[in-house]
Amino acid sequence: MIHTIRTSQFDCNYFMNLIPLNEIIKDKGLKVNTTSDLLTENETAAADHLMECIGEFLLPNKEDLKSPAHAVAFQESIRTYQKNVRIIKNGLNTIVSERITACFAPYQGAARNKAKKEKITTLIANAKNDPETRHFFNPSMVLLLAGKPRQLVTIPENWNKDQFREFFSKFENILSQYFDEDISTNVSSEYFYFLGA
Repeated sequence: MIHTIRTSQFDCNYFMNLIPLNEIIKDKGLKVNTTSDLLTENETAAADHLMECIGEFLLPNKEDLKSPAHAVAFQESIRTYQKNVRIIKNGLNTIVSERITACFAPYQGAARNKAKKEKITTLIANAKNDPETRHFFNPSMVLLLAGKPRQLVTIPENWNKDQFREFFSKFENILSQYFDEDISTNVSSEYFYFLGA
């Protein structure tokens, strides 16, 4: 047996031993879920855009997975993809989590149980109109999807028009670094309206 191990060539077919692609994507969390009613159309479009920029996760070709070094490189590619997707997922989770909290914040006891039976769209509308929870619907939260901080909820009273223009111009520049023109324009308009400028 030892002689056979020393003298025989073994061909480990890594590619044939891979689990199916859809299982890798599910097990390693390589996909984002943007189906929540708590996300705006712009936030969903932004998350989808960032996923398109990352690209689709694919299995390597058979020829690219023939040695242990190739297998290690493939594992590293999974880790890199996970890191990129995790930024988007963390942003989405923060947005959804904070908005759920905002939707149910005004309700206590029996009123909370009653609120749980309401349509989420009704609770969202109520929270957006409540001065205490309105900030959880700040359109600049879209930046969380790119790992950047959200922006102001209100314009400081001591700012003049030039200060606001400078701030808003920087905001638009950040948007354009991460999102396409349509998304940037839509978010910019939504945020301008949110600030009441």
